[in-house]
Amino acid sequence: MIQTVGEIIAAAIDWYVGDDNVFTLILKPDGSLMRMGNGRPAWEDRDLYVGQAPQPLLPGVLANLSPDLLALDGGYQIDPVEGVLCRLILRFWSESDANAVELRYGAISGGLPHEIPQYVSGAIEHTEPWYQAQRTVAGKS
Repeated sequence: MIQTVGEIIAAAIDWYVGDDNVFTLILKPDGSLMRMGNGRPAWEDRDLYVGQAPQPLLPGVLANLSPDLLALDGGYQIDPVEGVLCRLILRFWSESDANAVELRYGAISGGLPHEIPQYVSGAIEHTEPWYQAQRTVAGKS
């Protein structure tokens, strides 16, 4: 199990609201990344953009990762599940290990520890300029 944020060389986020994948992000050590969506279920653009950032975005995304969140491993359900079932899958890789956590919760039930939305919203915000540039190239913005 990865013990510290400094060990992480790659990370991924997959977020589902009901059956809809509303956000996917994969960041690799060479600066390449893949991103789909912005976390909003009504977002129309479901294209997966793949490319290289001018500078690696992983360190900026990991700046919002707390040690408590990194320590989670396995699957958790946050009860009561009220509203649409949401699933958030976070994965981290080091040179020799990997961590993964899947959180299941209700869209209106709340109860997520603040570290989780802070990390995910930070990842969206930090990769947004790259994402919008890719959408512009594709004629989607």
